[in-house]
Amino acid sequence: MTIQHIPSFLVHRTIHICDGSKELRPYIEQLPNTFHHEGQTLYHKRNIIKKIEINGNWYVIKSFKKPNLINRIIYGLFRKSKASRSYRYSHKLLKLGINVPQPIGYLQYQICGLFNDSYFISSLSKCENTYNNLSNFPTEEKEQVLTAIGQLVAKMHDNRIYHRDLSGGNILFKFIDNKPYLEILDLNRMSFCRVSLSLGCKNFERLDASPQELVVMALAYAKARGLNPQKCINKTLTFNYHYHHS
Repeated sequence: MTIQHIPSFLVHRTIHICDGSKELRPYIEQLPNTFHHEGQTLYHKRNIIKKIEINGNWYVIKSFKKPNLINRIIYGLFRKSKASRSYRYSHKLLKLGINVPQPIGYLQYQICGLFNDSYFISSLSKCENTYNNLSNFPTEEKEQVLTAIGQLVAKMHDNRIYHRDLSGGNILFKFIDNKPYLEILDLNRMSFCRVSLSLGCKNFERLDASPQELVVMALAYAKARGLNPQKCINKTLTFNYHYHHS
């Protein structure tokens, strides 16, 4: 049964759309009925991510998996949804000068007081590559990107932002005027806390990188934060090794 067949008095919608995209409201309101039948699927595991063209513009829409019963109660009464967090955290990072795909809005709804589904909408990034494609680039450009990643992660940590899923697929990049431009994805998984040297170096553990590549990132990270370079190198190498070999 789609939401359109449920009596309206049983359904509570929450929708937020940025000021420049209000014309998308009718489309976004219908996502529970249309999402699974439209667009190009980019990712389909726990959550579903699709690329969809609307009025000549391309957007990315992420549908979050419906939580279990206990979490449906918690999200319905107490906790911000993943879609809501993605939207709010996107704006927070943009204000700090950290690039993310332009957030457009989010939709969530409850049925009979229980949290049901949620969707986060952003503009399609113009970055052509993810970190996972980095091996295809020449050494000089690769080192530029690795250095930029170290600097970006340092900037996030200095602003008390810790990305809890900093994997290769969540780092986008392209080159503008021969300089790397980065964007970060999957923003609902953020912690806002003081980031120590050890915790900061642990943030690189998910990245598939050679020891030499990790050293480049660790040195850029240490320099940007004013930390001991050798300690950062040692901890980054150790955390990354244990993550991939344990």
